[in-house]
Amino acid sequence: MRPSFEFITSLQYEVKKPKKLVESFQSGEKYLQIEKEYRKIIDSLEREIRLLKAEPAAAHAETVDVRNKWFQTCEDVEKEKEAALARKDRAQAGRPAGTCPS
Repeated sequence: MRPSFEFITSLQYEVKKPKKLVESFQSGEKYLQIEKEYRKIIDSLEREIRLLKAEPAAAHAETVDVRNKWFQTCEDVEKEKEAALARKDRAQAGRPAGTCPS
């Protein structure tokens, strides 16, 4: 029994694909393509890591900034209170003892 022409042709086409693949590996072309794809993936992941690291850093910087502003505000309020107390003490020191403020 002789195989049909279509069957042989089909087998020849199926053999061509692996042959081309082997040739591309032997020439180094396939390795370069794989390396290029790998580098693209690595670069993409490194970019994503940088972005993900930047988020907490920015949040921390904002927290530090808010804390510093809060401390500055508290210091300003304390200075105003001390100045008001000093004015009150000076005003009381200038009045004779036992008089009420009007």
